[in-house]
Amino acid sequence: MTLRDGTTVKTWKNPAGVDHIFLVNSDNQIIYGAYVGWIHSQGLQKAIAKIRRDFS
Repeated sequence: MTLRDGTTVKTWKNPAGVDHIFLVNSDNQIIYGAYVGWIHSQGLQKAIAKIRRDFS
């Protein structure tokens, strides 16, 4: 998804099933990257949904 300020939010699940999130600026440079453990995946998905509602 792309936010109002042009930042792109990208997600990826690695082969082990670990969720990653990346914020990418308009120059296609990663400005933030993180991952969450399996037990926190649902919380990450809820946070992404809130970001989508509030900032895109």
